Amino acid sequence: MKHWLCLLALGVCLLASSCSEETTLVIPEEELVPVLVDIHLAEAMAQKLYGELKDTVSQTYYEQIFTIHHITREQFDEAYQQLQDDPKLMFQVYEKVLEEINRQEAQVK
Repeated sequence: MKHWLCLLALGVCLLASSCSEETTLVIPEEELVPVLVDIHLAEAMAQKLYGELKDTVSQTYYEQIFTIHHITREQFDEAYQQLQDDPKLMFQVYEKVLEEINRQEAQVK
């Protein structure tokens, strides 16, 4: 019984220490936010399209966004996976994404 308690205590300690580590994104947050803004704007534009045309246009948008921001698809995918693995960081980053989208929308009006 004592062994199980020790193992449980060790597991809790390991879990607690792993949760407190800060995630270091493969693409720094200040660079990732504009990429995500552009991706969400591109997705919004592509929503009006259907089928193969939508897929082709979306792929073109993504390639252009990655080129503009000097990143690769692989870097983006890894950074996005890091966000998915850290919901607190995802929320923090997406607050900034939404702020920027709202700022851009206000400029257009």
